[in-house]
Amino acid sequence: MDRGFSDLGNKMDQMLDKQDATIRAIQGLDSKMDQMLDKQDLLVDKQDETTGGDPGTADRSEGPHRHEVSEDRDGDLAEVKTALKEKGII
Repeated sequence: MDRGFSDLGNKMDQMLDKQDATIRAIQGLDSKMDQMLDKQDLLVDKQDETTGGDPGTADRSEGPHRHEVSEDRDGDLAEVKTALKEKGII
């Protein structure tokens, strides 16, 4: 019976070691997540500098008029291709 309790004690020690390893791994992930969030904050700050903080000026291809911009771009591309074909370039 003493051997059974001894084995149980050893297994509990192993379990505690694994829990400690898991806690260290989670703490490492937490630190990496903090670093990632800091970098995202820097990225947002840079975007604000670039756009003047106005989200409407960030990218014309986003938002409710995205489809219209895409159609305009496709039409422009077709005109360029036609002109290049007429000149024998393509």
